[in-house]
Parts: sequence; C-alpha cells; structure tokens
Amino acid sequence: MTDQHAQIVIKLFPKVALTGVLFTPVRIVTASYTDLQDYTYYFVPAPWLSVKLLRLLQHYPPPEDPGVRGRLNECLDTILNKAQEPPKSKKVQHSNAKNAVLFEAISIIIHSDRQVPFSYYG
Repeated sequence: MTDQHAQIVIKLFPKVALTGVLFTPVRIVTASYTDLQDYTYYFVPAPWLSVKLLRLLQHYPPPEDPGVRGRLNECLDTILNKAQEPPKSKKVQHSNAKNAVLFEAISIIIHSDRQVPFSYYG
C-alpha cells in the first residue's frame, strides 16, 4: 500500500485505521525475536514498519479511550525500556534501527504532550 492509499483509508475510516495502526506496533514491539524472524533487522523487529506506523500515529490526536491510550503507553514504555538494554550487536545498523524506532516513540510522546490543554499545567 502506498502513502496515497493509506491517506485515503485514513480519511474514509479514521477510527478503524487508528486501531489498526496502534495495535500493529504493539504486536511488533512486544514480539520475541523468533516471532518476527523474517522481518527482523539486526535484532530489531520490523523497524521500517514500526517507524512508519509510529509516524502515522502522530497525524491523529492522542486517543481519548483509556484502553487505547493504555495500549499506546504500553508500546511506548516497551520501546523506551528496550532502548536502555545493552546492544545485541556492535554493528552500526543495529543501533540505527533501534534509534529510529526510539526517535519516533519520543516524537509521539512530544505530540501527545502538546495536545494537553495549558490549563492542565496549573
């Protein structure tokens, strides 16, 4: 599916697209190495797909539903925890793939924080 096709799906079915976009990175991030062995790049499961989906989530407002928000927080927590683990490879490709996913997770955290009304801060 091209970016243009994804934009059409998002415009026609925003809630359905958001659910699919959200739950796919959760499955990828929480999967073990053997589950996604064909899609693993230097011990990072499906980094290109993860980056694309995390970037796509930034086009939506933060989820209001507590269940969906909880899944997103679980995904982001897992990404942040995996970033603190010692590297499984000394190759630069491993750190690049790991950091690409980490940077998109940080961007979502910043995006979510931007949506909080200023009255929340006191």
